[in-house]
Amino acid sequence: MGKVTRLLFLTLFCSTIALAQPARVRLSAWYWLNSAPKADWQGDFVTMHNLGFTDVVLCWGIDLAALRLKAREADTQQAMRWAQRAGLGAYLVIWQPTANS
Repeated sequence: MGKVTRLLFLTLFCSTIALAQPARVRLSAWYWLNSAPKADWQGDFVTMHNLGFTDVVLCWGIDLAALRLKAREADTQQAMRWAQRAGLGAYLVIWQPTANS
């Protein structure tokens, strides 16, 4: 291996190590939308982000029929926007104990 080839290899090797970042641990929490007043959601998401959470799992509990209401749909979309603005990934889970047992 020539001197130039070794230097190129060493440069690429060191660049790869310098640019490599450790895998980030993702920390998420369930957030029951129907257990907190809507007025608290935005602040709660900011607090979660400030505490180190990376994601929030939004759910409405066992109130599945309410998801068909336009107000619930709009509230869910608003909650997802607030979570994302706070720097959290937002996921919606439909949880119903008899269906998910």
